[in-house]
Amino acid sequence: MAKEKQLSMLERWAIDEEMYPDNILGMEKAEGPWVSYYDNGNKKIEGQFENGREVGKWIYYNPDGSIKKVKNY
Repeated sequence: MAKEKQLSMLERWAIDEEMYPDNILGMEKAEGPWVSYYDNGNKKIEGQFENGREVGKWIYYNPDGSIKKVKNY
């Protein structure tokens, strides 16, 4: 089984900025359903937050709309 790549701090900050555009400093915890999109309008990531943490099934998509991976939290 391949080991998942660890993200650098800059990569993690870029993800956080995309996921929380109105909460850049991370002061508020995310809650409820969450979806991000590619510039072409296709879904990029889809999942659910509870108390600021990813929960349940998260789906990661390729730019063409196909599923890249599914991760359970």
